[in-house]
Amino acid sequence: MSLEYETRQQNSALTTLKQRAAPPALTDQKPNVLYTMPVQTVERLEEVLRQTLALQKTIQTSMAALATKESLEPLATAEQLHQWLEQTQALNQKTHRAMGEILSEMREEHKRDGRQRDEFTRELSEIRMTFQKDTQEAIASLRRWIPFIVMSSAAAAVPVCILMWQTLT
Repeated sequence: MSLEYETRQQNSALTTLKQRAAPPALTDQKPNVLYTMPVQTVERLEEVLRQTLALQKTIQTSMAALATKESLEPLATAEQLHQWLEQTQALNQKTHRAMGEILSEMREEHKRDGRQRDEFTRELSEIRMTFQKDTQEAIASLRRWIPFIVMSSAAAAVPVCILMWQTLT
């Protein structure tokens, strides 16, 4: 009963995660690594989980069937144990391969993110350099025009001062 509830709970969480159109808002997020993974990765993890749960269920039903027999037969025949071991080994190999592929995809995604970050940093640096160059050119231009501005201001201020002087006297 507990296993069924946990399975339903995990499946509903994965289904909810797959159905999201966009990452959850900061207020909706729970500390869960599944939110940071691409949907394909979560789907692959879900498939591995389903296969594991299916094998576990098969083993449990076989064990339950064997445990209810009232005969003197052994609990599990060597053939059944061998089948279980083969199934478990095959599942372990598939899980190992799937986890390796998922890890590889996550590493590739991390590299892609790093390249995007580097590209953004480079573009930002170029913008900063352009802005700095434009600012320096504007300052240099202003420095060239300062004497003319001062002389123009003085030339305009002299008649104003003369007019004010005449008005006051």
